Amino acid sequence: MVIGVNLAIAFITVSNYFKREVCEMKKVLVIGAAGVLGRMVCQELIRIWQDDIHLTVSDYRTERGRHLAETLNANYCNVDMENRRSIQKAVQRVDCVVVVLNNKRQ
Repeated sequence: MVIGVNLAIAFITVSNYFKREVCEMKKVLVIGAAGVLGRMVCQELIRIWQDDIHLTVSDYRTERGRHLAETLNANYCNVDMENRRSIQKAVQRVDCVVVVLNNKRQ
């Protein structure tokens, strides 16, 4: 499942998705996690599911993404959004992907 973010719609969609799923731990990848909106998404996911979530964050600024992962006690995954194999590799290990990206970066 991949969700493009309009924040309110994203949380409703992710929440409804996990309510239907029968899994003990939700594995979620947030792409664009270290931006302003991405951080809010990550914090809200942790607030909602607390210990029932296995969060992986990704950001094109590697150091910023790694720092966020450390802060949130999450994993960091480098995803090159212009490389199909990189994306496929990242999404294989998760139940849900939340994409929080601006338009193509300059």
